[in-house]
Amino acid sequence: MWAGLAGLCAEWGLMMRLTWYEYSWDVMEPIAYFLSFATGILGYMFYVATRRDYTFENLGGVTVTRRQQREYKRHGLSIDKYIQLQQVCTEP
Repeated sequence: MWAGLAGLCAEWGLMMRLTWYEYSWDVMEPIAYFLSFATGILGYMFYVATRRDYTFENLGGVTVTRRQQREYKRHGLSIDKYIQLQQVCTEP
């Protein structure tokens, strides 16, 4: 999540720099349009892959879940066995 925030801040800073110092808005307007359009395409790709809306909460949930699964696999924890143990513990 922090890397995503850093990337967006870097993109924003680069767009500011290019707009006010290097080029003008006439040059940067189409570039800004296509960057915004690309963000929309990425959001739609996220929806198609996960069937969830492209929101901060959903994006965070997906990234956390994937990281958890990688860590579980790395440490040899079986998710199925964990769910079975949870069910045994919650049964009266």
